[in-house]
Amino acid sequence: NHDARNIIQSGELLNEPYSDYGLTGMNQICGVADSGVYDLSCYFIDDSNEYPSIITNRSGFLEPNRRKIIQYVSFADKYDELGGHGTHVCGSIVGSSQSNLTNMNGMAPE
Repeated sequence: NHDARNIIQSGELLNEPYSDYGLTGMNQICGVADSGVYDLSCYFIDDSNEYPSIITNRSGFLEPNRRKIIQYVSFADKYDELGGHGTHVCGSIVGSSQSNLTNMNGMAPE
């Protein structure tokens, strides 16, 4: 994702003008329709204990205080595997690591 952010923002490596201007996705909501998402990944997990489960509910209810995935409407499947396509797509867009893998964050990690 690090190189992809560079290329998408400027067309060249080591240049992220949108990120440099502070456009990080903060307070924005993004919708994705794909195969599902593995929300236990370090890029999506919410271990704040604010909700009864660290897994986002699959009933379509809005959980606005979640760290990343605030709503999950299950059309095709309720879960995606760790390396699944939906997880990859969501990670490329909004993934934000809670570990030292921040160079792999998505385009809008906040």
